[in-house]
Amino acid sequence: MDGKYVQMTINDWLALKGQLEAELRGAAAGFVRIGYLLRKIDETEGYKNDGSKSLAEWAKDNYGLSATAVSRFMAINKKYSIDGYSDQLRLEYAQYGSAKLSEMLALPDSDLEMVSPEMKREDIREIKKFNKEAAKEEAKAEEPAADQREEPHEEQAPQAAAAPELPDVLLEHKWIIEFFRENKDIMNALYSSKAYAEGNVDGMKEIVNPSGARTYRHRMTMVSMMDARIMVKVFPKSPAPMSWGGFFQIAADIFEGKIDGKNTYRNVFGEEIPKREPDRLGSNVPKQPTVPPMPKNAEPAVGKTEPETPIAPAQKEPPTIGNSNVKTDSAIAEVPAPEPAEEPEQVEIEEILPAPEEPDPLRDLKDRFTAEMNSLRVMLDCDNFSGMAQTIKRLEHLRIKMAGMAASKWSED
Repeated sequence: MDGKYVQMTINDWLALKGQLEAELRGAAAGFVRIGYLLRKIDETEGYKNDGSKSLAEWAKDNYGLSATAVSRFMAINKKYSIDGYSDQLRLEYAQYGSAKLSEMLALPDSDLEMVSPEMKREDIREIKKFNKEAAKEEAKAEEPAADQREEPHEEQAPQAAAAPELPDVLLEHKWIIEFFRENKDIMNALYSSKAYAEGNVDGMKEIVNPSGARTYRHRMTMVSMMDARIMVKVFPKSPAPMSWGGFFQIAADIFEGKIDGKNTYRNVFGEEIPKREPDRLGSNVPKQPTVPPMPKNAEPAVGKTEPETPIAPAQKEPPTIGNSNVKTDSAIAEVPAPEPAEEPEQVEIEEILPAPEEPDPLRDLKDRFTAEMNSLRVMLDCDNFSGMAQTIKRLEHLRIKMAGMAASKWSED
């Protein structure tokens, strides 16, 4: 390996991706099998045959597995195996790698609907982080606060400036306003696109969610955008599905009269794009200065565009995509935004997952190789020869990869 760029055809690239995905799925299936065998050994107290006092002690002495790793294997089997107790991975999780399945362990079962195979590990961690912070905010809101009588004006200011002259919407739809307010380019691209003019939901979805998976947070709301649907969780409720057609229809109802191609954002919010507070619940609340409200004597934005820029017929009236109930009682209260000071994220001892580490491809390959070796050793000890051929094949494939990567690193050094 001399570090030179090697060109490959699109077929070679797709084949390479397919092989990687197969390896990741194989690793996940291996985790399920290992977890199943460990559970069997634990329930039958088989570790006593080797003189060990516990499963954790036995696994550490014989295979170098930590108590955390043993717990993770067993938890993965319980959550993702067929019927919750078998050596087979459930079909709906076949497209996930072992790393994502590990991240998903800390999610409630209802939140698994917010995760898709296309998501990155960071997106799953964002959902987990949201649950922690939202729970803290809910507990804080329930505490008596007699000294907070002077704060309402400060808390309500961002809400008043966030969406000037827009209709009241359901609590679970407020995030739509904030999403577009923070994504000017997406908003203008969407409402000036041919897909919007034609009411093409798939085309519009490609503009809003080109990668096929993204998450978005606004105060006590967590949104997961996937290819098939959108899941919206207003804490502490369970996630609720929203179709893409419903999303675009609700947005069109909210911005009715202001949609005008590339002028849409200016008509709705003005020109300034508020900045986000990173890594905080309510991080979508804009920093000061916020978007200035429209003057009280200003005329409605619709029809105020320049004469030489005619509005296309499809932009005068938004396309009818589906039914929605946007307007509701304006008395729905917003959850107060948290204070700017951010506490460091607490890592609990009980957490199954290890702390995130810097990406290291060679280390990841070594970890996968070790996991497969452990799986092979368990199979040998249990006289389970049926799955050994595939495990040995994966080990050889990983060995070749590690050798190539190590050679490349050595040549660079």
